[in-house]
Amino acid sequence: ANLITNGDFTNGFESWGMDRLNGAVATTAIEQLADGQKTVHIEVPAATEQPYYINLYQRGLVLDPAKTYKLTFKAKSSMPVEIAINTKITAPPYRQLWKQDVALTTGWRTYVYTFSPLAATDVGSLTLGRLGRQAAGVIGSPGFR
Repeated sequence: ANLITNGDFTNGFESWGMDRLNGAVATTAIEQLADGQKTVHIEVPAATEQPYYINLYQRGLVLDPAKTYKLTFKAKSSMPVEIAINTKITAPPYRQLWKQDVALTTGWRTYVYTFSPLAATDVGSLTLGRLGRQAAGVIGSPGFR
């Protein structure tokens, strides 16, 4: 079963949140690709003071360390950029449960990762982060299974 709600952005940004911390600027739009799939486009006009000031996330995930999860998504960027994807607990004792650095390229690529979180939570999140690392347009469609 897919743990991410609206992972294909069929319902726009429903179930998704966006951090723009400390005045960071990023525009977002849902776009339709030539094959009919929808994708999120995040445009960062200038690098932010800290890369983590801009993040796309979904909260409310139930994660179990006894299970293995598979994260699959397609993404590209207007220029090569490294982002981070992680799962974490979004309430005290806030804790990162898994993290993966991802080097995006200018061409569409499918990324696949498997992981088991470090702890159980029913207030987990999936975050595509460090989007403020440099000025770039990042386009992607996450799916989380």
